[in-house]
Amino acid sequence: MNDSRMFVAPIAAMAAVALVGAVWGGLGRMGLVTMAPPAELAMSHGALIANGFFGTVISLERAVALDRPVVYAIPGAAALGTWVSYFGWPLVGSLSVVVASLGLVGLFGWLTWREPARHHVIMGLGALSWAIAATLLVLHVNGTGISMGGLAPWWAAFLVLTIAGERLELARVLRPDRFSQACFLASVVAVLVGLILQLAGFSFGLQITGVGFVGLALWLGIFDVARRTAKQEGLPGYIGRTLLGGYVWLAVGGVLLVVHGPTTGGLVFDAQWHAIFVGFVLTMIFAHAPVVLRALADRRIPYHPTLYLAPALIHVTLAMRLYGDLAVDPTWRLAGGLGNAAAILVFVASAIPRIERI
Repeated sequence: MNDSRMFVAPIAAMAAVALVGAVWGGLGRMGLVTMAPPAELAMSHGALIANGFFGTVISLERAVALDRPVVYAIPGAAALGTWVSYFGWPLVGSLSVVVASLGLVGLFGWLTWREPARHHVIMGLGALSWAIAATLLVLHVNGTGISMGGLAPWWAAFLVLTIAGERLELARVLRPDRFSQACFLASVVAVLVGLILQLAGFSFGLQITGVGFVGLALWLGIFDVARRTAKQEGLPGYIGRTLLGGYVWLAVGGVLLVVHGPTTGGLVFDAQWHAIFVGFVLTMIFAHAPVVLRALADRRIPYHPTLYLAPALIHVTLAMRLYGDLAVDPTWRLAGGLGNAAAILVFVASAIPRIERI
């Protein structure tokens, strides 16, 4: 094992703890845990999941792929910054996340210079969205009036564009024509232009971003290689079908943004962003986990039908949660939220015991 791989386990462990903290904080905000978490944990729910878990894991995967020790500083700064913020130094922690996000922007800039390709540019734009979110978080910590809810669109853009860029790279084997590539780029432009307009004070900008999310969901559903792998058996079939299910939730989240526009909290806000962060992004994690684990730790998750339990539970319970949000029915909302958290435990229980060394 390369000496730089020694950083993988501690950084991954910090990301896992951030995920646990985010889930616990989310349940606390919904009143679903008997022992309420500290107020800071509930308020840091979004930052823990976006920066501490997703940001750390995405940048860690890139660091392992490049296998250069200095690159591990990016996920390390994201993980450490998240927990430094939680334990009482929010400004220092948020600045650390800014450093991590700018490092990821620089990394994709370097990759684009080495190998000019659209997928590198798209993922670089995702990293730039993360850097903007991190900067807004610094402003929030300094009490400038930026709400935590205002960071959600930029965090979503970071994750959606990163995933879309990765899928675009794989879609090259299908040789998409110029029209399909133009549709993809138009959707990306809509996402970013909408966010810029919204940041400038034009509330309709978020609805344009919603159109971009719907466009990307449709493109992925039509042109992604997952359409082919979904017809296969075993692990490729599981990954393909799980990905396609996640694309549906990205479209749902985009539609909710178009219909309801910008919100800073409340039930509609919960529906809009959990459709994307839970329905789309978390489902992508379930789908890609076997591939990511192989890259990070030289381990594999052999196929077993029980892998479908977690994404299936996400679909059912997220539908319950969104119904509760939009119908203002607390029973359905709380049951759905508890089910979302349970899906993570189900995935761990169905996948972890079967992990094998390659």
